Amino acid sequence: PSLLPINKFQWLNDFLKFCESNFIDLDFIACNVYAYTDPKNTSLPLQLFNRSDEFLSINAENFLMDSISDAKEILKKYSVTAPIFITEWNLSPYTNDYNRDTCFLSSYIAYNIVNNIDNIPILTFWSLSDIIEEGLTESKLFHGGLGLLTYNRLKKPSYNAFSFLSKLGNDIIERGDDYIVTSKGNKYQILLYT
Repeated sequence: PSLLPINKFQWLNDFLKFCESNFIDLDFIACNVYAYTDPKNTSLPLQLFNRSDEFLSINAENFLMDSISDAKEILKKYSVTAPIFITEWNLSPYTNDYNRDTCFLSSYIAYNIVNNIDNIPILTFWSLSDIIEEGLTESKLFHGGLGLLTYNRLKKPSYNAFSFLSKLGNDIIERGDDYIVTSKGNKYQILLYT
């Protein structure tokens, strides 16, 4: 079942209706995905998939997979075969989310990348550094910024998640809820996360 009512994806339906009525073929669809947002924030961009009715729930770890699945169902309804590119993805869109400075985010990243590796061609984490133009950079070393690096280039747990993922091989041997086993040549790589 869909996590979000169809009106949560109204921007996508409206966009696809416009393309259909104007005979526009799409090369791809770009969008942003955040697992949770402030339910009172009405200024978020329309191209966002989010849980605008709650902050964080037990199923937030599957939100990316479920959002992609829901969007693909909508594309199917309009007979659109264009791929979906997630050009901005993070736990939340806020520059002061302290969950991002913890090991929780590293497990969240590993889980989502491992479980969506065959599901979507482009998944871009937002962002590399805590220094971004969308919010003030605080002088505190850890302030819940969006980046993989703090303002003074200290590697956060999320950075290490990508570092470990980059060491995996190209051939997937097996994967489960909290692990992946890959191979590269005659060597095996095992990544565990919880």
